[in-house]
Amino acid sequence: MNEKLPGPTAVGRLLLWCGFVFFAGIVLFSLGASLTRMNNFEPVVGIALGMTLMLILGYRALNRPAWRPSFPVFLMIGAFGLRAAWVWITPTQPTSDFKMMYDSAVKAAAGDFSFAAMDYYIRWVYQLGYTLYQGGVVRLFGESLLPLKLANAVCETLTVWLVYRMTASMFGETSGRIAGLLYAIYLPNILMCSVLTNQHLSTLFFAAGCAAAVAPRRRSGIGGVIAAALCFALGSAFRPMGAFYVAVFLIFLGLHEAARKRKEGSGSFRKRLAVKGTAFVAAYFLAQQLIAYSLIASGVTELKLHAGREPYWKFMVGLNAESNGQWNAKDANHVLAFPLGPERDQVERDILLERLADPLEIAALMVKKWVLMWAGPDDSIYWSLGTVAHSSDWNIRLATVERAQYVVYAFFGSLAMLALLLRRHGGNGTGASGFVPAMYLPMLVLLAYAALHGLIEIQIRYRLDVMPFMIALAGFGCACAGHWFSTKRSSAIGSKAGNPPSVSV
Repeated sequence: MNEKLPGPTAVGRLLLWCGFVFFAGIVLFSLGASLTRMNNFEPVVGIALGMTLMLILGYRALNRPAWRPSFPVFLMIGAFGLRAAWVWITPTQPTSDFKMMYDSAVKAAAGDFSFAAMDYYIRWVYQLGYTLYQGGVVRLFGESLLPLKLANAVCETLTVWLVYRMTASMFGETSGRIAGLLYAIYLPNILMCSVLTNQHLSTLFFAAGCAAAVAPRRRSGIGGVIAAALCFALGSAFRPMGAFYVAVFLIFLGLHEAARKRKEGSGSFRKRLAVKGTAFVAAYFLAQQLIAYSLIASGVTELKLHAGREPYWKFMVGLNAESNGQWNAKDANHVLAFPLGPERDQVERDILLERLADPLEIAALMVKKWVLMWAGPDDSIYWSLGTVAHSSDWNIRLATVERAQYVVYAFFGSLAMLALLLRRHGGNGTGASGFVPAMYLPMLVLLAYAALHGLIEIQIRYRLDVMPFMIALAGFGCACAGHWFSTKRSSAIGSKAGNPPSVSV
């Protein structure tokens, strides 16, 4: 039976409405792109409807208590099997920055760290983290690409498990199972396993930090915030998003503690918030500094791993209306004519201020960037198959499946927002014991990440960084739809048998 449950605060309602607009916008603009640009509207809609129906009908099977001990095992085996199979049959070769980092990793495996003095690593110091990681794998298993790609598959399989546990912590076991399944079969995630990108490791650690933060046993204590801080620090060693997650987590911590005070009506809200916030920041800062100074002490580099050597670049490119906020050769060639440091910073700053001068153009650009980043077709097919000889039919089929999956996930995400807004969601397997303040975290990550990329450079593959959080919410929305369908079906059967139907209250 559906229950009408205590609702969120005003801030919670604002987040939910923003989330609903976000997910509904993805559905509409993604379908629009399939209709006008990709010319695959009918197959996308057909696959999406079939997938939606299968997931809703499969709710009862996933909701069975007997699945509890065995589901994680089957989930992990299936997730790794799909990724390992793709890696085995797809001889993707590293290109662009990926090629440069792999070549540097081979040198690092032989004990040669001279590459750290290259302009590339001076400009983007954080790339040393992933390069050294690859160097460690090469040292252990040789220069073959296969071990590195299988390591990607392992990282992504662990992320599948984290999505399952994180969603189960927030919304119940069945929601977690559905979210884990959705992430395990998400096509771009599988295709990218053959690409040597730092996103596999960074996504794993950032998702691990968020999963630790919302775990029931860690929410009320200090252990969860410290675990989250350590994971975020490790993630920032591979991708410079640590500061973003720190800011989002501190906002989440304040909202979570406020909701806890509202529910319990006791305890010192400010004292708890101060202690947890201080512990989190201290743990993150110490871990980050330890990683940075370890590399300096070992002689690999003289720069801190998280040092921002070109603070205006991402914003300057992100506000280029001609390139729709994407990397472009014109900007790159222009700034490279100036030496790295104050002179280049001043040039980039002047260009940035010039592009900020027209508010209307900036507003129009942000809309274009949002549609491109969040509703455009994924580019994992390009990165995975761009260096592989294959039939163009493969691209069309894979793109159609990706579009259908993405629309379905966004649709279930919008259902999740509506279920929480209307406070009508099932108590069986959907974690509906009341408004769950832990839900603030994935919503904050998604919305803040989207807002940030309204200002900085975008690439479609960057949205893979936050797909664990989008799919966690989609898993809950799917569970709500499945519960509602099962309840209505049982009510209809009961009515035919002469039994009164259950009533929503």
